[in-house]
Order: sequence, then C-alpha cells, then structure tokens
Amino acid sequence: MTPLHTHAVPAAVERSPSVRRVVLTSSVAAVMCSTPAKCRPGVHRYDESDWNGLASESVLPYCYSKTAAERKAWELAGKQDRWTLVTLCPSLVLGPPLSGRTDSESVALIRRMVGGEMYPAAPYGGISTVDVRDVAAAHCLAMLHPAAKGRRTILQYTLYTLGYVNVMDSGKVQRELGLRFTPLAVTMRDMIEDLAARGIVRHPKPSAAIAGVAAAQRGGS
Repeated sequence: MTPLHTHAVPAAVERSPSVRRVVLTSSVAAVMCSTPAKCRPGVHRYDESDWNGLASESVLPYCYSKTAAERKAWELAGKQDRWTLVTLCPSLVLGPPLSGRTDSESVALIRRMVGGEMYPAAPYGGISTVDVRDVAAAHCLAMLHPAAKGRRTILQYTLYTLGYVNVMDSGKVQRELGLRFTPLAVTMRDMIEDLAARGIVRHPKPSAAIAGVAAAQRGGS
C-alpha cells in the first residue's frame, strides 16, 4: 500500500459507520534498518517498536514507501476514535500460491532456487520468511481478536541463514493472539509441490512427485 492508498482507505472507512477496525498490510521493510548501528549483524533484535529510519526516496525506495504508508495510517488513526488500526508487518511471504501467475518475487525466488540458478552463490546474509497461510490467519486474528486493536505485529520465520540474518521478534503474535507459525520445511514442501504440479518448476525429486500423485489418486477413488 502506498501513501496515496493510505489516504484513500481511511476516507472510505469514514463513509462507512459500521467499520470499527482497519487492518493494514505493511512489511518488515518498515521495521528493519532503524539506525546504522542496529543494522550491523548480531547487534539488534527488531520488534514492533522499531521503524525504518534510513530509507528515503533515493535509498531503499521500496522500504521508504512501506514506512511512509504505515506511518501515515497511524497518523490518520490517531485523529479519530471511531475505528482502531492494526498493522501487520510480514517478511518474505512463501507458500502455495492461489494461481499460476509467475510474476511475484516469491515465486521467482523459488524458481531460481529449484532451477539451480543461485548456485554457487552463497551471500553473507539470510532471508526471513513467513507462510502465506499464516499471513492469512494473522489477518483474520487482527480483524477479530479483541487484543489485536491498536497493534503493530511482526510476522516472520527464518528461511535460512548464511552468516547472519536480521532477527525479528515475532513472539507477541504467538503469545497474545495465539498464531502458530507453519514450519519452514512444510512451507517449502507445499510451495514446491504446488509449483511443480502447475508446471512452473521442475520437481527436484520426480519419483517422489509421481508417488505422491499416485497416492492421491488412490485416496480419491
């Protein structure tokens, strides 16, 4: 969501008196890189109190747009008391897609990984991710759970670490809202199986895929 959309949504809410809560999908891009010192590996554990303070229109513009949009949403929410705001800050979202589209960064990343296009690259870094089904569940909790109102929540699960990764504290959503994150192995398995079934990637273990299809067919007969 851009700052322009952030203006449009509250305007629509103001025309709908029945609305009592607004859930905004932000990003961990609005959380990390809060200060130069905190960006150093192993220095800081990010939580909901952190804001990206380094991004600008010319440096990390994507992060800047996410930060500006979320800050504007909180500003608008603070000017009234009829509806409450909840913002969710997911990391890289992975998991089985709803369609066969291939123009998302998540699908592109897995295509490169499964296709061996990233070998032998081993960057000194890491990727934080979250299952798309957990993001959907978090949106439902954010809309309905009494404890969610007026909250900012990080959604992340570590994909892999090669040297370091920005550590995000997502314990609050687990403790207070009861969300349980899907294990990474399940996320990756389900996504690759789905993409392979759609012909978007070549299955890394064709024999396992054939056996799985046969088992599914037996179960449905």
